[in-house]
Amino acid sequence: MIGGAVYPLVGATGLAECRLQLWATGQRPHYDVVYEGNDLESLVARLAAAPHQIVDNPSVDREEH
Repeated sequence: MIGGAVYPLVGATGLAECRLQLWATGQRPHYDVVYEGNDLESLVARLAAAPHQIVDNPSVDREEH
């Protein structure tokens, strides 16, 4: 599936283990992932290394995908 029909679910503990932070956006349940560095490749590697699972997005109309 493409176009937002699925998304990676990453836990806060897994992000912390990869030295990433979560900051509340004020719009629950959304958070920003914060990396205190300036190397994009390192950020992508940390995100990819975080334990995650791929889940269906219940907000997507399956008929469109």
